[in-house]
Amino acid sequence: MPRPQQSGEPRAFSPPADHRQALARSAMTEAAAQLRKGLDALDGLPDGPGCRQQELDLQIALGSALTATKGYSSPEVGETYARARALAEQINRP
Repeated sequence: MPRPQQSGEPRAFSPPADHRQALARSAMTEAAAQLRKGLDALDGLPDGPGCRQQELDLQIALGSALTATKGYSSPEVGETYARARALAEQINRP
């Protein structure tokens, strides 16, 4: 249980809510960039079920990151999830 603040004591720093939201958005933006790099790295691998599974996992994660940064109605979010769905159908993982 926290004790009451005594006069003259420094106050504990608590960042404002919008600051925390900005940090979360920044982290998701960085996550999206790293996931895109992962997708780019898959381009050099031979096509097959394993590669498609990896791409599916990356596309789903990218969709989540983009939803957090751009919103549900972003065309890029829709394209990412459409690609994920196509991959899931290709490897029989509905």
